[in-house]
Amino acid sequence: MAQPVIDICSLWFDRDCWRFFLRRLAGVAPAYLERFGLLMAGGFGADPGEYRGALAEHGADAAIEVLVRRHPVDGDPAGHLAGLDAAGVVTEVVHGMPGRLPGGETVNERLAAMVARLGAAAGRVRPWAGITLLDPDEAVAEIDRCVRAGFTGINVAPFYEGVPPLDGRAAPVFAAAAERGLPVWVHCGNNFRADQPMDLCTWRDLDRLAGRHPDLVLVAGHAGWPWMLETMAVAQRQPGVYVDLSTHRPRRMSRPGSGFEPLLAYGATTVRHKVLFGTGGPWVHPVDVPQLAEEVRALRLPPGVAEDWLHDNSARLLA
Repeated sequence: MAQPVIDICSLWFDRDCWRFFLRRLAGVAPAYLERFGLLMAGGFGADPGEYRGALAEHGADAAIEVLVRRHPVDGDPAGHLAGLDAAGVVTEVVHGMPGRLPGGETVNERLAAMVARLGAAAGRVRPWAGITLLDPDEAVAEIDRCVRAGFTGINVAPFYEGVPPLDGRAAPVFAAAAERGLPVWVHCGNNFRADQPMDLCTWRDLDRLAGRHPDLVLVAGHAGWPWMLETMAVAQRQPGVYVDLSTHRPRRMSRPGSGFEPLLAYGATTVRHKVLFGTGGPWVHPVDVPQLAEEVRALRLPPGVAEDWLHDNSARLLA
């Protein structure tokens, strides 16, 4: 059996939710469908040539249908658990998202129902609700609904809505999370939405949010790259700020010029207990979780650090 891993940033959707997610992504940042097309096709078991042809000739909606049409209608709970077992993933944090499906049900509600179908194994899959930053009243109401449904954290992606985390509209979201003791995963750093500034959300936002809410746990999604040195500095000085590695290939982190030099330096010392392993979802990498975990172990970190990153740090945070 593979050594145990905790994935702090994963996506597990049924067909309807994947369709909603991909259309939302294509609506604000169509470059994702172009740049990650081959990975998406591989992750969904679709034919890459058919996907490329659909995108070029008929547009995003047609390409998305090529991706999702073979995906299980119900998300295949039994198959999902079997995949976690095979990968050595003992706990997985699955991220919801704001928005309603065509039938009126929210994506978060659908995700809660999927987790419930796991039965006795539901504790292995921890849902964190996707929350809007555009509507403060709706956001706080959704947080409370999701807490009642068993969600144990929330996630926000400022680039989708063009709302910086320090915007007044976002303030009630972080205040509510702090009051309810919910960790917040924040999409931080680079994104491919070209009509918004790349620094819409960076280490600076996390630093100021942590200062306003000293007890709030904030996870810098996707490690805050390319501002790695600053993100490390914030994690050093703010007790509640953590760093998530999702979407980045560990084997590239040791390459000169990758930008991850500060992570390898301080993530092995002063920020050793703040680094969290995550994948980012099933279509982000062309390799499986055991391979990604092995790449972390191959980074020549001091003894025990890889285990902290892959499992122990997340286990303490989730506890």
